[in-house]
Amino acid sequence: MKRSALAHTAATLLCVALLGGCGSDGPDDPLGVDEDALEEALRGAQSLDEQDAEPAGEDQPDGGEFKPIEFLLPETSVEPDGFHTIPAICDAEAQANEYRAWLAFAVPDDWEAAGRTGGSSSPLSEGTTVRFGTGSDRASVDLHGDTILPDGQISDGQGEVWTTFDYDYRVGDVTGTVVYEEFATVSLDGQLVTVLVAHHEQAPDLLKVDEYKARIRTANIYGRWLDGSVYPASMVVTIEPTKEAKKLDEAVVAGIIGSFSMPECARQLTVVEEELHQGRDVDGDGKVATTEDYMELRR
Repeated sequence: MKRSALAHTAATLLCVALLGGCGSDGPDDPLGVDEDALEEALRGAQSLDEQDAEPAGEDQPDGGEFKPIEFLLPETSVEPDGFHTIPAICDAEAQANEYRAWLAFAVPDDWEAAGRTGGSSSPLSEGTTVRFGTGSDRASVDLHGDTILPDGQISDGQGEVWTTFDYDYRVGDVTGTVVYEEFATVSLDGQLVTVLVAHHEQAPDLLKVDEYKARIRTANIYGRWLDGSVYPASMVVTIEPTKEAKKLDEAVVAGIIGSFSMPECARQLTVVEEELHQGRDVDGDGKVATTEDYMELRR
């Protein structure tokens, strides 16, 4: 049974609530959900009759072939010696007052999570910074989901194709360009990830510490676009040491980047969100998720 126009409209409205709400200052509101938008969306979506699933992989009316969603990160983080894992925000076994993100990752044992800014209601649209240490001088790990253009390329945030992390700056009368250089290559469950560094010495009026960046692929999603082409979800990880340390050893940076994982709870929520948005089965289990499935995962 195909979804009606009403069903598609309600699913789209729900998606706006799921993917658009963000902005948390701490663990008291860990998911950053816009409750008003979610309630309005649920009122529309819950009035729909149950629909039969369109199994993933079958030809769709537009002629495209949709494939099941593919997750590109491991389910469990690999901890290097001397590291401990920061569990995902949806991990039921994690402490409720821990500062976390949707993806799990490991940090050195002497990095104690002490704060979090940002947040997102969706694992693939992450916008979270976790801070480590005490006082005002803290290290940080920031996760920021990429925006993907209709042709599958990464957006620069202005509607154009992203080309570089380098950027021009001006501080008072001083102008310059911050340049990121290749720092290391890390294997993340078989995915080769290039880590770049912007040395603080090149822009002392702007940068107080070295800044490390890496883009990691998180999932391949089919069905967001009518031609059935892949939506290559990805995320940028930015790591900054304390102002006292200024720099990090390659082993520390590689250990953090190489430990990222997407646990089962984050995968389940991603599937449910995609099925509510697309109105079809995206993981090949023959079912289409309901709003009740979504609310159960958020409890």
